[in-house]
Amino acid sequence: MKTDSIKQAVELLFDIHNKISQNLSDNMCQEYIGGLLFLNIVSIQDAGKQNSPKQEIWGGLFDRIEEQVTARKEDRNYFGSLPLIVSQPETGKKINELLIQAENENRNYIKRDGYKDIFSSIDYTVLQKEHLQILTEGIKKLGPILSSRQITGKIYSDYLTLCETENYTDPCNTYLPKLFSGILKYESGHTLYDAKGKNGLLLLKCRNNEENILYAQENDPILRLVSKLNMFFNDVKDHCIRNEHALKRPLLKSNRTLLKFDISVCICLSEKKSVLPSEDKIYHRFERGLPPVRHIGWAYLSHLVSVTRKKGIGIIAMPTSTFAAQGSCNHIRKNFIREKVIETVIFLPDNITVIIFRPGVSSNETLLLNVPEWSDISSITDDYLQYRRNGTISQNNNYKIMEIEDWNNNNFNIHPAKLFREPFPDTRQEKNPDLLRKEITLLEAELSHIRSQLEREIGKLMK
Repeated sequence: MKTDSIKQAVELLFDIHNKISQNLSDNMCQEYIGGLLFLNIVSIQDAGKQNSPKQEIWGGLFDRIEEQVTARKEDRNYFGSLPLIVSQPETGKKINELLIQAENENRNYIKRDGYKDIFSSIDYTVLQKEHLQILTEGIKKLGPILSSRQITGKIYSDYLTLCETENYTDPCNTYLPKLFSGILKYESGHTLYDAKGKNGLLLLKCRNNEENILYAQENDPILRLVSKLNMFFNDVKDHCIRNEHALKRPLLKSNRTLLKFDISVCICLSEKKSVLPSEDKIYHRFERGLPPVRHIGWAYLSHLVSVTRKKGIGIIAMPTSTFAAQGSCNHIRKNFIREKVIETVIFLPDNITVIIFRPGVSSNETLLLNVPEWSDISSITDDYLQYRRNGTISQNNNYKIMEIEDWNNNNFNIHPAKLFREPFPDTRQEKNPDLLRKEITLLEAELSHIRSQLEREIGKLMK
């Protein structure tokens, strides 16, 4: 498939999105488009894969199983059965029924995490007739291009990305996934977890090999469905996406123990509703303290550290203002730094800061990287990887190495204005009496010089 054809298909989907978006959220448009793409793709399932006598899948969270996958007696063309004459009554209801039917008859291909009734939440009856027509005719027009699941997955993921970059001008939608994937490129790990699953794009971007098992929790049921569709189209067999808020009610667990992951990620730049739990007596995730809702990123960091293996790695993006917050936030920062959990802090444009942590690596040093422009992401990633390999960085002005003594002197304030724009005292020099005496002598000489200048100016004014 040529790149131009894929680009045209993505633009067509985005055009459909814009035409049906009246009185609909972006997430709802994405699920409606995804539902029809699903009907199309299961209508053209690869016969060879269907006729395979056995196929290894993940039937649950914990145990790998083998299921007998039998061929269907006939190739059902669900999309061909779709009533395109939208003037008929109950067209939306018929589409709903087709989705449930297709889901039930293809359960071996789409139900990988123990969930039932994936499409029970989607309802095409709420769409206006003209919007149904735009949807069905638009997807039908794409028919020759949507020839395989692989191509459909590429088109759907690019369409979701276009929705983010076009509808939300914040450049972090483009650059943050690039930064995360660049850092994790050479990290080994079997399981990958996103505490705010959203549409699944970050998980797919950070996936560095096909053997990764992808996990997520997404609070919005619509986004959870979009994420499931994104996994299905991209042929990610091993995944588990649960519908609940990760802080309020973690569902990825075994009995009363939270699952541990090799790699954990989260982009936490906004939180519309108050979801902070008042306590966490079962899992002990917030023993460092609970932040106020406006600084909920600290709670997500605490959660991620709790669910990341000791030999694993985690990355989280939060507002930079969070790191200068006082009160309970200052106490939480102190606890994290004293525990030597935080490996690297990256200050980004637009009030965004990224924290990299390794729960099982205790180091007296914390690497700080300052990124003045989004275009510097690639070089910063290279600097980080270089530092990890040999402990050196090529740049001189955009990084600092912080030790516990430095943090103590700075009152544990993790903010670029304090760390890069103002002189930062070296506490190790302050402990040397001879250096202190020399500094005092220099300051006294400077003060004497200033006093002499002022006296001369006063003398001129008195004449």
